[in-house]
Amino acid sequence: MPEYEVELTATEGLFEGLAKQNMLFHQCIGELVDNAIAANIGNNPFLVDIIFIE
Repeated sequence: MPEYEVELTATEGLFEGLAKQNMLFHQCIGELVDNAIAANIGNNPFLVDIIFIE
């Protein structure tokens, strides 16, 4: 299975957008993970790593 590393920088705009969703922080993380899983094409295995720094 090929691996792709993606680095995302969370800016203030990201949190402002999520803040408008009326969800708690852990629910926002769950939503982002759910979106990543839904983006999977076919029945390919996938791995979602969540790393918090600071």
